[in-house]
Amino acid sequence: LSSLYLSRGFPTDLIAADGYHWTGKQIDRGEVVAQLRQNLPTVRQFVHVPYVFADRAAPDGSTTWDEVLAAHADAPLEFEQVEFSHPLWVLFTSGTSGTPKAVRCTQGRLAGISLAVTQMFSLTPDDVCYIAMPMFHSNALMAGWGPSVAAGATAALRRRFSASGFLPDVRRFGATYANYVGKPLSYILATPEAD
Repeated sequence: LSSLYLSRGFPTDLIAADGYHWTGKQIDRGEVVAQLRQNLPTVRQFVHVPYVFADRAAPDGSTTWDEVLAAHADAPLEFEQVEFSHPLWVLFTSGTSGTPKAVRCTQGRLAGISLAVTQMFSLTPDDVCYIAMPMFHSNALMAGWGPSVAAGATAALRRRFSASGFLPDVRRFGATYANYVGKPLSYILATPEAD
């Protein structure tokens, strides 16, 4: 169903990681990504991000994330004006209430939420925004990364979520802002107090 929904949006580029870390386990998404590629005939470029299984060969017909970056290493930064309604990315829901669903996000949606959060919390370039959730999570992007960019603030990241590492990270980075999602917050609150 996700592939059917995505194909209606006529995507031309697919950027996908090979997997992710969840509750101390490595989750392999290679087969899911292969199915997406097979069911998305409009995709012209597939960018493979070796996030979990770096020792594995990149899938046939893909470009690696490092190759994409290397091609622009010395290029000057250029900006292009786009409409607020212009598609930005497709995110998938967590699947806690059923099968994960593809959700299209526009440039305007990210900009609007980012600016609203920035204003709501009076974020400035002096702030350090700690992003505890993985960057494929809408909360990390919309309520963490986006506001840090909108405010010109520093974004502090960790490789994967850690309930026991949350407060030490906040202290280490000097975080002045952090966002959360309900369930991970309960994990943080359940961690034993440090001596």
